[in-house]
Amino acid sequence: MKVLFICTANVCRSPLAEGYLKRLLKENPLQDVQVESAGVIALHGSSAYECAIEVARQTGFDLKGHTARQITAEMAEATDQILCMETWHASRIHRQRSREERSHLQTQLGRPEADSVSEGVSNNLLRAATGKHLLCK
Repeated sequence: MKVLFICTANVCRSPLAEGYLKRLLKENPLQDVQVESAGVIALHGSSAYECAIEVARQTGFDLKGHTARQITAEMAEATDQILCMETWHASRIHRQRSREERSHLQTQLGRPEADSVSEGVSNNLLRAATGKHLLCK
């Protein structure tokens, strides 16, 4: 199974969610689970925010080598589960696809107008793990 976390710029929330899930999978291995992240308007190659790097360090994983990347049609097509940080991320991905691709993405994303199941996932996971709320400014 391939999981793809999506946020706006791929420099804070989605890399944190990716790193945290990878850490959990390292501690509790599941066979054939791949985890990645991307942004809907990412500046390809940007580093993670310093505050995200620090939260990752405190939570037991490293984001120093992370580079932002933009979601592509190929990424979406090759992914079993797309988890968006905000509802508009899912809507944007959905709108950018052809009718055939939308049918496939509908299964992965759910109804784009519905509240995203994963909205706020990085804050919730990291707050549970560290007792801290992530605030990047």
